[in-house]
Amino acid sequence: MYAGLGINGWIRFCGYRDRLVQLYTSCFCGVIPSTGWDPFLRTSVEMAAAGLPVVASRLQGLPEAVLDKETGLLFEPCNP
Repeated sequence: MYAGLGINGWIRFCGYRDRLVQLYTSCFCGVIPSTGWDPFLRTSVEMAAAGLPVVASRLQGLPEAVLDKETGLLFEPCNP
């Protein structure tokens, strides 16, 4: 999907990871582009605990975990 956009060096698909703290601390930000229902994503709290700003869709519990323009950015679902 991102072929030819010149961003190959910024994206990695690594599969299952068991040491998330080390992974999160090596990242620039966390992204949760959810478009479906989920009452509260633990991933957003884990990323925030590691000091990552989180970019997430404004769905269900995510606005409770991500304070817009304070601990990350929120966007409307399906609005790239």
